[in-house]
Amino acid sequence: MRDYTSAAFLQDPSVSTRFLIRFSTVIGSKGSPDTDRDPRGFAVKFYTSQGNYDVVGLSLPVFFIRDAMQFPDFIHSQKPDPCTNIKNYAHVWDFFSLTPESLHQLMWLYSDRGIVKDFAKMDGFGVNTFVWVNGKGERFYVKYRFTAQEPFDIIDRKEGKRLAGQDPDIAVRTLHRRLALGNPIRYEFQVQIMKPCLLYTSDAADDG
Repeated sequence: MRDYTSAAFLQDPSVSTRFLIRFSTVIGSKGSPDTDRDPRGFAVKFYTSQGNYDVVGLSLPVFFIRDAMQFPDFIHSQKPDPCTNIKNYAHVWDFFSLTPESLHQLMWLYSDRGIVKDFAKMDGFGVNTFVWVNGKGERFYVKYRFTAQEPFDIIDRKEGKRLAGQDPDIAVRTLHRRLALGNPIRYEFQVQIMKPCLLYTSDAADDG
């Protein structure tokens, strides 16, 4: 990728880079069932020759909010009520109804991709937009994507509810078993690239 970035670990295809990946829930607390309807987060740390390179992502390509200042309000509306320590769905849907941009994420969340059974069959999408700079000083906007190399496996709400009672740790259990048997999860690491000039052209300015 040397035409787009000067990052050392992306210059030579023969170079191997160690990394660590951590899966997590977004709303569910520790110990919540793996099959709860909830976006799955992941954090990837690449140990490069120039230092650590961190990518944070989700199992779905969009998020509930666009303004970072709304994040505390969003989290408070989704977590258990401080008085009862029980999730209050009036709070949940009050936030969503007052935040129209959350609709796109809700459509994804309540689709077949909203419940995760196996991390090996879950795509990952970088949350942040990064800027790459190549050796010529040219800038590029990039978004990261991790595409699972195993077929997507659909799990409906009925199976998700059943597994939440019978095997609530199924995703973690499956992951641990695979790794113990020497059968790693495989993703294709991809980027979407855009030149900044495509966003700021004279034609766009003339059109208002």
